[in-house]
Amino acid sequence: MMRWILVALLWAGSTATSHAAVLVASFSQLTGNQWQTDLVLVNDGTPEQITGFTVYFDQSLFSDLSVANSPVNWDSLVVQPDLALASPGFFDSLVIDPVSALSLGQQQAGFSMLVRYDGPGSPSMLPFEIVDSQFNVLFSGMTSPIPELPGWALLLIGLPLLSRWAMRMGDLIARSDR
Repeated sequence: MMRWILVALLWAGSTATSHAAVLVASFSQLTGNQWQTDLVLVNDGTPEQITGFTVYFDQSLFSDLSVANSPVNWDSLVVQPDLALASPGFFDSLVIDPVSALSLGQQQAGFSMLVRYDGPGSPSMLPFEIVDSQFNVLFSGMTSPIPELPGWALLLIGLPLLSRWAMRMGDLIARSDR
């Protein structure tokens, strides 16, 4: 049984990945097709500092984008999607002062926008890019609906569950041997 626990621990450690950033998006339906999108940006790796990002909204699903809130030290704007040009809309935000850039482990909440969503169900993951001050793309990804836990936190959560399962299996085997 210990061998299986060791295998599970090694597997959990090998699946840990790092990102340049995690962008957590949460969606709240206001009325009808009107939704509020709240974003939290987390620097979880390279580059050393994050100075800007862009989130894209598919032109066939989203319209009427507007900035509802932006942190004081960030400059945010939206560009509307264009069906005729098959061009997605986007929310773009850059730090005003480089001192406000996000270093490793820091996060910035307070980005909020209003959108019209005409797709099925509710909005979900959105493509995003981390950009530098010259708009060079440093990282691309998809927003997360919930924050990702680090590998060590998942391990701490999983070990007691795995241990309990192992004890129950041992009890079942012992009972069947009687």
